[in-house]
Amino acid sequence: MKRILLLICIGSLTLALTARAEEQNNPPQKRGAQKAAPLRGRGGVSNVPQGGMQRTFSTAPFRQPTFKAVPRTPQPGTNTAIVNQPAAMTSAARGQTGVAVTNRWTGSSFSGQQYTAFRNYRTEWHNSDWWRRHHNRIVFVFVFSQPFPFFFDSGFWFPAWGYDPGAYYPYDGPIYGYNDLPPDQVIANVQTALQAQGYYQGAVDGVLGPLTRAAIADYQRDHGLAITAAIDEPTVASLGLV
Repeated sequence: MKRILLLICIGSLTLALTARAEEQNNPPQKRGAQKAAPLRGRGGVSNVPQGGMQRTFSTAPFRQPTFKAVPRTPQPGTNTAIVNQPAAMTSAARGQTGVAVTNRWTGSSFSGQQYTAFRNYRTEWHNSDWWRRHHNRIVFVFVFSQPFPFFFDSGFWFPAWGYDPGAYYPYDGPIYGYNDLPPDQVIANVQTALQAQGYYQGAVDGVLGPLTRAAIADYQRDHGLAITAAIDEPTVASLGLV
Protein backbone atom coordinates (compact mmCIF):
# COMPACT_ATOMS: atom_id res chain seq x y z
CA MET A 1 0.00 0.00 0.00
CA LYS A 2 2.78 2.41 0.88
CA ARG A 3 4.49 1.51 -2.37
CA ILE A 4 1.37 2.45 -4.39
CA LEU A 5 1.00 5.81 -2.63
CA LEU A 6 4.67 6.56 -3.25
CA LEU A 7 4.28 5.89 -6.98
CA ILE A 8 1.19 8.14 -7.16
CA CYS A 9 3.07 11.01 -5.49
CA ILE A 10 6.03 10.62 -7.80
CA GLY A 11 3.70 10.66 -10.87
CA SER A 12 1.86 13.77 -9.70
CA LEU A 13 5.11 15.59 -9.03
CA THR A 14 6.39 14.69 -12.50
CA LEU A 15 3.25 16.06 -14.21
CA ALA A 16 3.43 19.29 -12.23
CA LEU A 17 7.06 19.87 -13.14
CA THR A 18 6.31 19.23 -16.86
CA ALA A 19 3.41 21.67 -16.93
CA ARG A 20 5.55 24.33 -15.23
CA ALA A 21 8.29 23.95 -17.81
CA GLU A 22 5.86 24.34 -20.72
CA GLU A 23 4.36 27.49 -19.17
CA GLN A 24 7.80 29.09 -18.86
CA ASN A 25 8.68 28.27 -22.47
CA ASN A 26 5.30 29.53 -23.89
CA PRO A 27 3.93 32.40 -21.77
CA PRO A 28 0.24 33.29 -22.39
CA GLN A 29 -0.68 36.52 -24.27
CA LYS A 30 -1.43 39.40 -21.96
CA ARG A 31 -4.88 40.94 -22.03
CA GLY A 32 -5.16 44.07 -24.16
CA ALA A 33 -1.95 43.38 -26.06
CA GLN A 34 -1.61 45.23 -29.37
CA LYS A 35 -2.67 43.28 -32.46
CA ALA A 36 -0.26 42.64 -35.26
CA ALA A 37 -0.16 45.42 -37.86
CA PRO A 38 -1.85 44.59 -41.17
CA LEU A 39 0.14 43.84 -44.26
CA ARG A 40 1.07 46.92 -46.26
CA GLY A 41 1.45 47.23 -49.97
CA ARG A 42 3.69 49.50 -52.04
CA GLY A 43 4.12 52.97 -50.71
CA GLY A 44 3.06 52.02 -47.22
CA VAL A 45 -0.64 52.01 -48.03
CA SER A 46 -2.62 49.51 -46.03
CA ASN A 47 -4.20 46.71 -48.05
CA VAL A 48 -6.68 46.03 -45.25
CA PRO A 49 -9.64 48.41 -44.83
CA GLN A 50 -9.65 50.08 -41.45
CA GLY A 51 -13.09 50.86 -40.09
CA GLY A 52 -14.93 50.32 -43.41
CA MET A 53 -14.60 52.06 -46.80
CA GLN A 54 -12.61 55.29 -46.80
CA ARG A 55 -13.85 58.17 -48.99
CA THR A 56 -11.50 60.79 -50.32
CA PHE A 57 -12.63 64.24 -51.40
CA SER A 58 -10.72 66.63 -53.60
CA THR A 59 -9.95 70.01 -52.06
CA ALA A 60 -9.05 71.57 -55.41
CA PRO A 61 -10.99 74.75 -56.21
CA PHE A 62 -14.02 74.41 -58.49
CA ARG A 63 -13.35 75.37 -62.10
CA GLN A 64 -16.12 76.63 -64.29
CA PRO A 65 -16.49 74.24 -67.23
CA THR A 66 -16.00 75.59 -70.71
CA PHE A 67 -18.34 74.93 -73.50
CA LYS A 68 -17.83 74.50 -77.18
CA ALA A 69 -21.05 74.74 -79.09
CA VAL A 70 -21.52 72.46 -82.07
CA PRO A 71 -24.27 73.19 -84.59
CA ARG A 72 -27.04 70.63 -84.42
CA THR A 73 -27.19 68.17 -87.29
CA PRO A 74 -30.34 68.98 -89.25
CA GLN A 75 -33.01 66.32 -89.15
CA PRO A 76 -34.92 65.30 -92.28
CA GLY A 77 -37.42 68.02 -93.12
CA THR A 78 -35.64 70.69 -91.08
CA ASN A 79 -35.86 74.11 -92.70
CA THR A 80 -32.23 75.04 -93.17
CA ALA A 81 -32.65 77.18 -96.28
CA ILE A 82 -33.88 80.23 -94.39
CA VAL A 83 -31.12 80.57 -91.81
CA ASN A 84 -29.88 84.04 -92.74
CA GLN A 85 -29.92 83.26 -96.45
CA PRO A 86 -30.80 86.38 -98.49
CA ALA A 87 -34.02 86.07 -100.48
CA ALA A 88 -34.44 82.39 -99.66
CA MET A 89 -38.04 81.40 -100.29
CA THR A 90 -39.67 79.60 -97.40
CA SER A 91 -41.85 77.80 -99.93
CA ALA A 92 -38.70 75.97 -101.07
CA ALA A 93 -37.81 75.16 -97.48
CA ARG A 94 -41.20 74.32 -96.01
CA GLY A 95 -43.73 74.32 -98.83
CA GLN A 96 -46.10 76.40 -96.71
CA THR A 97 -45.52 80.02 -97.65
CA GLY A 98 -44.17 82.21 -100.42
CA VAL A 99 -42.71 84.88 -98.11
CA ALA A 100 -39.04 85.63 -98.65
CA VAL A 101 -37.10 85.31 -95.40
CA THR A 102 -34.04 87.51 -95.70
CA ASN A 103 -31.55 89.58 -93.77
CA ARG A 104 -31.45 92.27 -96.43
CA TRP A 105 -33.32 94.88 -94.50
CA THR A 106 -33.17 97.58 -97.13
CA GLY A 107 -35.75 99.40 -99.21
CA SER A 108 -38.79 101.53 -98.49
CA SER A 109 -40.42 98.88 -96.27
CA PHE A 110 -37.67 99.38 -93.69
CA SER A 111 -37.35 103.17 -93.87
CA GLY A 112 -39.06 103.91 -90.55
CA GLN A 113 -37.24 104.66 -87.31
CA GLN A 114 -38.47 101.40 -85.87
CA TYR A 115 -36.30 99.53 -88.37
CA THR A 116 -33.11 101.54 -87.92
CA ALA A 117 -31.41 98.73 -86.00
CA PHE A 118 -32.12 96.34 -88.87
CA ARG A 119 -30.99 98.70 -91.63
CA ASN A 120 -27.74 99.49 -89.83
CA TYR A 121 -26.95 96.01 -88.61
CA ARG A 122 -23.54 94.62 -89.45
CA THR A 123 -22.06 91.43 -88.06
CA GLU A 124 -19.30 92.17 -85.52
CA TRP A 125 -16.71 89.68 -84.34
CA HIS A 126 -14.64 90.47 -81.23
CA ASN A 127 -13.11 88.55 -78.34
CA SER A 128 -14.70 88.45 -74.91
CA ASP A 129 -12.48 91.21 -73.50
CA TRP A 130 -13.58 93.61 -76.22
CA TRP A 131 -17.25 92.85 -75.64
CA ARG A 132 -16.93 93.38 -71.89
CA ARG A 133 -15.14 96.69 -72.35
CA HIS A 134 -17.72 98.07 -74.77
CA HIS A 135 -20.98 96.69 -73.36
CA ASN A 136 -22.03 96.41 -69.74
CA ARG A 137 -25.02 94.17 -70.36
CA ILE A 138 -24.23 90.78 -71.81
CA VAL A 139 -26.37 87.72 -71.20
CA PHE A 140 -26.05 84.09 -72.19
CA VAL A 141 -28.97 82.14 -73.57
CA PHE A 142 -29.04 78.43 -74.25
CA VAL A 143 -29.41 77.11 -77.76
CA PHE A 144 -29.25 73.35 -78.22
CA SER A 145 -28.02 73.08 -74.58
CA GLN A 146 -25.07 75.40 -75.21
CA PRO A 147 -24.67 79.01 -74.06
CA PHE A 148 -24.61 81.86 -76.55
CA PRO A 149 -23.91 85.54 -75.69
CA PHE A 150 -26.09 88.54 -76.55
CA PHE A 151 -25.42 92.20 -75.76
CA PHE A 152 -28.03 94.91 -75.29
CA ASP A 153 -27.84 98.27 -77.03
CA SER A 154 -30.44 100.96 -77.76
CA GLY A 155 -33.45 98.75 -77.10
CA PHE A 156 -32.25 95.68 -79.01
CA TRP A 157 -30.41 92.46 -78.32
CA PHE A 158 -27.57 91.61 -80.70
CA PRO A 159 -25.41 88.47 -80.99
CA ALA A 160 -21.93 88.93 -79.51
CA TRP A 161 -20.03 86.95 -82.12
CA GLY A 162 -16.55 85.92 -81.07
CA TYR A 163 -17.18 86.17 -77.31
CA ASP A 164 -16.97 82.40 -77.40
CA PRO A 165 -15.44 81.51 -80.77
CA GLY A 166 -17.17 78.14 -80.82
CA ALA A 167 -20.65 79.39 -79.93
CA TYR A 168 -23.45 78.90 -82.45
CA TYR A 169 -26.78 80.63 -83.06
CA PRO A 170 -29.14 80.14 -86.03
CA TYR A 171 -29.92 83.85 -86.47
CA ASP A 172 -27.69 86.86 -87.06
CA GLY A 173 -29.47 90.13 -86.44
CA PRO A 174 -31.30 92.38 -83.95
CA ILE A 175 -34.00 91.20 -81.54
CA TYR A 176 -36.29 93.86 -80.14
CA GLY A 177 -36.12 93.93 -76.35
CA TYR A 178 -39.05 95.02 -74.21
CA ASN A 179 -39.93 95.09 -70.53
CA ASP A 180 -36.29 94.40 -69.66
CA LEU A 181 -36.65 90.76 -70.71
CA PRO A 182 -33.69 88.65 -71.85
CA PRO A 183 -33.71 87.66 -75.53
CA ASP A 184 -34.75 84.06 -75.03
CA GLN A 185 -37.81 85.15 -73.03
CA VAL A 186 -38.74 87.68 -75.71
CA ILE A 187 -38.51 84.93 -78.34
CA ALA A 188 -40.51 82.48 -76.21
CA ASN A 189 -43.28 85.06 -75.78
CA VAL A 190 -43.43 85.64 -79.53
CA GLN A 191 -43.48 81.88 -80.17
CA THR A 192 -46.36 81.45 -77.72
CA ALA A 193 -48.37 84.26 -79.29
CA LEU A 194 -47.80 82.92 -82.81
CA GLN A 195 -48.66 79.41 -81.66
CA ALA A 196 -51.95 80.64 -80.20
CA GLN A 197 -52.86 82.17 -83.57
CA GLY A 198 -51.92 79.09 -85.58
CA TYR A 199 -48.76 80.44 -87.20
CA TYR A 200 -46.23 78.40 -85.26
CA GLN A 201 -46.32 74.67 -84.58
CA GLY A 202 -42.84 74.18 -83.16
CA ALA A 203 -41.57 74.01 -79.60
CA VAL A 204 -41.53 77.10 -77.42
CA ASP A 205 -37.79 76.96 -76.84
CA GLY A 206 -36.76 80.63 -76.89
CA VAL A 207 -34.56 80.13 -79.97
CA LEU A 208 -35.04 82.27 -83.07
CA GLY A 209 -34.59 79.45 -85.52
CA PRO A 210 -35.85 78.84 -89.06
CA LEU A 211 -39.36 77.69 -88.13
CA THR A 212 -39.89 80.66 -85.83
CA ARG A 213 -38.63 83.09 -88.46
CA ALA A 214 -40.92 81.58 -91.07
CA ALA A 215 -43.90 81.88 -88.71
CA ILE A 216 -43.03 85.53 -88.01
CA ALA A 217 -42.78 86.22 -91.75
CA ASP A 218 -46.21 84.67 -92.34
CA TYR A 219 -47.71 86.75 -89.56
CA GLN A 220 -46.08 89.96 -90.80
CA ARG A 221 -47.36 89.35 -94.33
CA ASP A 222 -50.92 88.72 -93.15
CA HIS A 223 -50.93 91.83 -90.97
CA GLY A 224 -49.40 94.26 -93.42
CA LEU A 225 -46.10 94.62 -91.57
CA ALA A 226 -42.63 94.95 -93.02
CA ILE A 227 -41.36 91.40 -93.40
CA THR A 228 -38.20 91.27 -91.33
CA ALA A 229 -38.77 87.61 -90.41
CA ALA A 230 -37.37 88.74 -87.06
CA ILE A 231 -38.62 90.23 -83.82
CA ASP A 232 -39.11 93.96 -84.33
CA GLU A 233 -41.10 96.53 -82.39
CA PRO A 234 -44.15 96.74 -84.73
CA THR A 235 -44.53 92.94 -84.70
CA VAL A 236 -44.27 92.72 -80.92
CA ALA A 237 -46.89 95.48 -80.61
CA SER A 238 -49.18 93.80 -83.14
CA LEU A 239 -49.00 90.54 -81.17
CA GLY A 240 -50.18 92.43 -78.09
CA LEU A 241 -47.01 91.83 -76.09
CA VAL A 242 -46.46 95.53 -75.28
